[in-house]
Order: sequence, then structure tokens, then C-alpha cells
Amino acid sequence: MGSRSPMMRFFDSLLRRVASYSRKGIFGTAMKKKATSKRVSLSEEQFQAIARVLGDARRLAMVQQIAGSEGMECSALRVHEYISPATVSHHMKELSEAGLVEIRRSGRGANLFLCRSVFDAYVRRLASL
Repeated sequence: MGSRSPMMRFFDSLLRRVASYSRKGIFGTAMKKKATSKRVSLSEEQFQAIARVLGDARRLAMVQQIAGSEGMECSALRVHEYISPATVSHHMKELSEAGLVEIRRSGRGANLFLCRSVFDAYVRRLASL
């Protein structure tokens, strides 16, 4: 039996991390409401984009915070304590472009929502590897 490629080792570690977060309830109780979320299938390009953005520890922490609520103001993210607003903005743009986070503008602020159907599709596809 040969060794696994670095990409497969990354996916294995990410799947273990996501599974442990789900067991601990970090992604919130709304993740358990599978009947209400639409079933989405991801293209290979979107799957890889999500894997890339979740590979960054800061972005993963942002997703955890957003998933723990039914929406939150961007200014309420705890990452503002140790990274600049410009960096937060960049990370939010990356999460949004990957399809994981929806950003709704309200005046000068922004409200963040996890796209649970996309996240669930990602976890299902990751589990099937």
C-alpha cells in the first residue's frame, strides 16, 4: 500500500477537524436542520476553492464564528482583535467567492451568513473521498 498524496492527507485532516467541530457543536444547532436546507452539488472547481479557503486557520475560525449564529455583524468577529480590518475584508471576500459565506450590506456595515447548503455539500463530498 503506497503513501497518500499531500492533497489527500490535507483532506483527511480537514475532514477530521470538521467532524470534531460538528461533534462539539461548534457549527451550531442549525447545521442539524438538514430537512430545511437545499441539497447542493459542488463542481470540482468550487470544491477545491472551499478546500483552499478552509485551509487557512483564520478563515476557518471566521467560519466557526459565523456558523455558531444565524447571522452576525462583521464587526462582531473576534478576529478583529488581532488582525487588521483590511485583512478581515480580504478573508471575507475569499469566503464569499468560494460560496461559503453570504455578505449582506446594510449601510456601512455588513451582516454575515453561512451558506449551510454549500457547507453541507462540501462536508458530504469530503466524507466520500
